Amino acid sequence: MEKVCVKLESDITSLPQNLAGHLLYLAVPEHGSGPGVLVLHAWWGLNDVFKQVCDRLAREGFIALAPDLYHGKTTTSTDEAYQLASEHIMSEETSQDLTASIAYLLNQPGRRGKALTRRR
Repeated sequence: MEKVCVKLESDITSLPQNLAGHLLYLAVPEHGSGPGVLVLHAWWGLNDVFKQVCDRLAREGFIALAPDLYHGKTTTSTDEAYQLASEHIMSEETSQDLTASIAYLLNQPGRRGKALTRRR
């Protein structure tokens, strides 16, 4: 299984512009292909628990991507978690990060399967 916690740089050609400089955790199955899964962390931030979820999904054959919606911040404090969630969850920046993360996941080499889309 290939797994990597990467800080994405703007010179990656497949990278949506608004993900440049953001942290993502990407886990890819050993065989290099599979359906894509977007993993969203809880209000504690992108901690080891959610990285392990990605790893487990990759062992089961999925390409798992977890965007760091708090930009490197994690906590074990309920008060601080509430503050982080209040600052980020409903923000335009988080909405853009999620949209860009989905696009990045959909463009991963080896990602297969149908993409889910919202119908209007």
